[in-house]
Amino acid sequence: MSPDSTTCLPPFLLGLDQGEMDVIILAKNLNADFAIIDEKAGRRVAKAVGLKVKGTLGLLLNAYDKGLLNKKDMETIIVTLENSFLRISPKLIKWFKEQLKQ
Repeated sequence: MSPDSTTCLPPFLLGLDQGEMDVIILAKNLNADFAIIDEKAGRRVAKAVGLKVKGTLGLLLNAYDKGLLNKKDMETIIVTLENSFLRISPKLIKWFKEQLKQ
């Protein structure tokens, strides 16, 4: 299901890229449990309209907690993410690694 292309964009969505707008609109239309957004601006807007937000690292931790990924998988993934086009702050990477130790 894709976001309704006839939906009029509210002013608070202006300034977000198309993908973030689509995620927020779709999550609202579906009454989703949460929206998956990594960018700060998109997360801020999603929260402002009442959505819970998870990012890539949050989803990975959920999969780890449910036993879908093991610690070795997670370590490989984090190295891959650190070397990818994604910009993840060192502080967030540190937090993520600390979660794996628990």
